[in-house]
Amino acid sequence: MIDEIPREARCAARVILIDRNNRILFFCAQDPGTGYSFWVMPGGGLEMGESFEDAARRELLEETGVSVPLGPCV
Repeated sequence: MIDEIPREARCAARVILIDRNNRILFFCAQDPGTGYSFWVMPGGGLEMGESFEDAARRELLEETGVSVPLGPCV
């Protein structure tokens, strides 16, 4: 359990993108400092004054070129 939110934390939005074959899109990313690889869904940090929904749409378009209606927040 996390007692405090780290000072360097930022708000972020991620999108669970599911295709017609029920596959979920993940990207393989790598931490430049450690070289550790991990899987992450499309998304990223909110810009000043941006809502989570707007950030999710923007990040999805930037990272995939896809613009689709968003489903429910999970």
